[in-house]
Amino acid sequence: MTPVTWKELAYSRDDGRLAQVDIAFVNLACAADLPGAEKIDVPRCIDTLNDWAKKSLWYTNKMFRKFDSNPGAYRNSRNYFRVLAMITHLQRDLGVKYNPAKMSLDVPFDTADTFIHGVIQGDGGTCATLPIIYTAVGRRLGYPIKLVSSQSRMSGHLFCRWHDGQEQLNIEATAQGLSTPSDDDYRNDAPGLYPKLEQTAFHLVSMTPRREMANFLMQRGLRWQELDMFGLAAESFIFACSLAPEIVGALAVFGKAMNHWMDFLDARKPPNFPMVCVHINGRHFPDLPAKAEGDFFACEAMELALTSEELNRKWWGPMKDGQTLPRTPKKMHVYRTPVKGNMTFEVTDNACV
Repeated sequence: MTPVTWKELAYSRDDGRLAQVDIAFVNLACAADLPGAEKIDVPRCIDTLNDWAKKSLWYTNKMFRKFDSNPGAYRNSRNYFRVLAMITHLQRDLGVKYNPAKMSLDVPFDTADTFIHGVIQGDGGTCATLPIIYTAVGRRLGYPIKLVSSQSRMSGHLFCRWHDGQEQLNIEATAQGLSTPSDDDYRNDAPGLYPKLEQTAFHLVSMTPRREMANFLMQRGLRWQELDMFGLAAESFIFACSLAPEIVGALAVFGKAMNHWMDFLDARKPPNFPMVCVHINGRHFPDLPAKAEGDFFACEAMELALTSEELNRKWWGPMKDGQTLPRTPKKMHVYRTPVKGNMTFEVTDNACV
């Protein structure tokens, strides 16, 4: 497997390319650098999923005699039987389970509860990770399984769905066994919120590869936000928004993270901090408002400038101490060229042009 980062995947913004990448790899890539991510053994996780798929195929083929002898017991659906056999084998024989320590709604999640290595390497999964495991194994078996989001009265939820254009089967298997609720069952869990959520958040709509990755990046951003790492949270959110700009709520989450980041940076600025001038050669996030993109790059530059040892020694430190300087900075130019390129900035004592 060729190493690739989550940014390289996100920059493609191409459903066709993302569809060719293992969903498990995309999920694990989005966990990179988070606290606890150093424990992730990506090759082990991928090898384990491959092994689970092979064993699930063997078990399914072995058990198909039960379907052939009594198809009515399995809704006369070979696809339902395939899903049931896969989940039965994963849960009963291969140890896939919900982490019992995370069953209460008031228990906080960590990285292992948000990304799939917790199922494979840790104590079990959650509603955020088990559907991805079932999707990853199912796709290895050639099953047309999609991820789907929903909303209950208490929280957001993730499940998976067999969706082949002819048969649609919602798959709930975070608890023991398999259930197949209808879309209306999910709607009834949050009366008054649907159908608006289907139009603005695309709940109950089978995810495209772009939306799958956007979901993973939103989870990444929420983890950083819980740790008050607002810049890293905003970075995750803006990439998520660029992958799924149609999801209205994602842009609102990004905006809130930006407000927290700006407040954090403003509290650390010295008096008379220079004007920030952002120069972008081409749009990095063309589906988003230009102001959102410009504000993000301006904050990114301010954070780099405020943490620069050289600039702190030369300007910020003396300015905070109230020292009189022979000259003070008037502008900070920020350059982003080209797409995927590194950001550069310069601070000078000239007026902004």
